[in-house]
Amino acid sequence: MHESGRWHIAFDAAQFQGLFDDHMRPEGRFATRMDRPAPLVQGVTLACRVHIPSYGVSIPALDLEEGVVWVAAPERGQSIEFAVMITEPSVQVTDWPTKRSMGTELAGTFDLDDGSRVWIVHHQVATTEPRLPSSGTPRYFKGKGHEDLDAQGIRGVTWGTAPDGSIFFFEGPVLIGRGGNARAS
Repeated sequence: MHESGRWHIAFDAAQFQGLFDDHMRPEGRFATRMDRPAPLVQGVTLACRVHIPSYGVSIPALDLEEGVVWVAAPERGQSIEFAVMITEPSVQVTDWPTKRSMGTELAGTFDLDDGSRVWIVHHQVATTEPRLPSSGTPRYFKGKGHEDLDAQGIRGVTWGTAPDGSIFFFEGPVLIGRGGNARAS
């Protein structure tokens, strides 16, 4: 999310050159660029959503650092949807955006330098599997290759644009199919 209104998903500029072997390195560090989504209502933008399906929860409840919010795993067939909302400084909010309209719970909030406020909320939704490209050339990080896909605990993230214009992320385990094809689910 960039103050210019032109947002992007990118590798860290300081780390990019060292992440890939030369033949695997993407042309640039930006994976995608997009425009800021249109406001849901005046002064309130749904920046992005992150879905984590019930089968993707693999970390047991641990003693957490103070300030870390623990969100319970979703029911089978459900996902936890985290939504990141931004309210402009002029917006007066008594609770948090989507508390009543979507039945969300508040995970956290913080202020930006321009006076806007970021809200992270969550609730359960039905799991919708992402549609992955039918083909493509994988890019492996430095020192990694196809043979590393056999390891346990590999996780992946895919993203796209939701019908309402917000950015949608789906995070979960990577499962290897019979032909050695990987899929995020």
